[in-house]
Amino acid sequence: MEAKKIMQVSEHIWIVPPQWKYVEPTIGFIISNEGVVVIDTGNSPEHGRRALAALRTVTDQPIKYVINTHRHWDHTFGNQIFAAPIIAHTYCKDKMISNMKDDWADDQVYTWVTGFVLQHVKTLGVERFEGVRVVLPQISFSGTMRLDIGKIPLDLYYAGSGHTRDSIVVHLPSESALFLSDCVYPNPEGKIHKLAMLFPKLSQLSADTYIPGHELPYGKEKWALRADYYRELIESVKRLRRQHAAREKILEYPLDRRFKSVSGLNEKSHREMISRVLGEIRKK
Repeated sequence: MEAKKIMQVSEHIWIVPPQWKYVEPTIGFIISNEGVVVIDTGNSPEHGRRALAALRTVTDQPIKYVINTHRHWDHTFGNQIFAAPIIAHTYCKDKMISNMKDDWADDQVYTWVTGFVLQHVKTLGVERFEGVRVVLPQISFSGTMRLDIGKIPLDLYYAGSGHTRDSIVVHLPSESALFLSDCVYPNPEGKIHKLAMLFPKLSQLSADTYIPGHELPYGKEKWALRADYYRELIESVKRLRRQHAAREKILEYPLDRRFKSVSGLNEKSHREMISRVLGEIRKK
């Protein structure tokens, strides 16, 4: 694999951009005159090593902290590369501990990678995961947490239950930026209603730049468009339910053309979203 390129987002924020072909999420770096904070570590030791090499092309400052935004393998399997205390939500640490008693144990994780990851992501080679081991967060929190690195404040907020129960976001008020990671991406273990509720909550945090896990950073317009989609989705399904529309009719509710620019949204995924909302309504 070629070396990772690094991209400057603001004065103190740099990222190694995502590459969906290899399920490589964004790896973030907060660079100050007193050290670096890493936000997520990549999908494998090899991904983490290339990201670290990219970081070293712009700074030789020591890494002070690593933040895991949630437990998923593509965001945490590079942990071993970054020799610094790892911070995550309590739910993240607890779930990783539980996984390490089973598939993610030192003597099982490589087998899990070959039997699960490589079967679902055909573009990845087994060599990326050579020597992989799961490294747990050493520092955990619930609710919120404040970090200061070289006079740059970072606020960590719990944002769980839309994507995963353990998801967090990282807000940098001085940079007017918000690291979203995957918290606004639908995931089977999350709830669409919970995900929709995140938008007004996170909109209270001052941000001009939003940094997602599997897209390039975007501004307020794209953020608002995504928020409008989920709000209108739920409102439309509820309205059709009140009108006693048949399930088949509700599933045919079309995707508004203005939402087709939202990453990951198409007619098929839109119908899947409608079906999930219907299921969540029935369970209430």
